[in-house]
Amino acid sequence: MTRRVLGALGGLVLVTSVATYATNGYVRVRQMRLQIDAMERDVAAMRDKASQLAHIVDRLRNDPDYLEKVAREEQGMVRPGETIWKFPSRSR
Repeated sequence: MTRRVLGALGGLVLVTSVATYATNGYVRVRQMRLQIDAMERDVAAMRDKASQLAHIVDRLRNDPDYLEKVAREEQGMVRPGETIWKFPSRSR
């Protein structure tokens, strides 16, 4: 009878260990899949941003009107002989 009890306890310990390992493994795999999904979303967003930047670079290289617009708006450049009028912004 003692052998049966020890065998049953050993089997119970084995089943519990396997169940615990399997559960922990499943949880870890699930966490890793969630991380992969998040990283794939980040990569997609970065690809979109890279595409937008490549489009801007292409326009800067090949579209003189766009280049002039950027030079005027972002760099404050003017053509020779142009007069710029600056007015103070309204304070509220």
